[in-house]
Amino acid sequence: MLQKTLNARRAFSPVSAGCAGLLFLLGGVNVASGEETRHAAAHEHGAAQLNIAQDGRVITAEFVSPAINLVGFEHMARDADEEKAVRDAIALLEDGGSLFRFKGTECALESALVKAEGLLAPVSGEAGHADEHEHEDEHHDTHASEHDGEHADEEGHSEFEATYRFNCQSEDMPESIRIGFFDKWLELEDVDTVFLGSGKQLSAELTSWVPTLEIED
Repeated sequence: MLQKTLNARRAFSPVSAGCAGLLFLLGGVNVASGEETRHAAAHEHGAAQLNIAQDGRVITAEFVSPAINLVGFEHMARDADEEKAVRDAIALLEDGGSLFRFKGTECALESALVKAEGLLAPVSGEAGHADEHEHEDEHHDTHASEHDGEHADEEGHSEFEATYRFNCQSEDMPESIRIGFFDKWLELEDVDTVFLGSGKQLSAELTSWVPTLEIED
């Protein structure tokens, strides 16, 4: 299952660059097939992906979920209520301290980076873009069907991606990690989870009934 779920290319963003080398030190990971299978799993309704790596005292985690699990839709927010739903989800995801509970070690959240792909329209208040917007308006009707087609594609690929970096008091691996995503989003059914640490590789499917990843026996 580890080979099916691990995505070495996206699992660790710049905020977690310190753990990147860990992926190459640990063997038995099929990176090529991991990209395709993680992408498919990330857009299965009710399912999400969580990759966790420990490098010394640093624990990095990336959570990826289809937007429908967290806000109930996968299209660009169309009104103020949907925009609020997206921003509320972002705020909850940024609260990494309430989403991860480490047993056997003390870890403090250092940073959280959340992306909401395909859900919020870009905001631009620059006057220099006025002519561009007018030009786009002139061609809106001409390209309406083309944009609708693109929009339909986007609805099937909108997702939330959250990357966390924790600093721990020691290099000891946690005994377990409990995740709190199920407490906040009832539509979330399972989270395919991968953990990589020094001399330790494991994977598990976490659910609301079993939200804890057991690491040390």
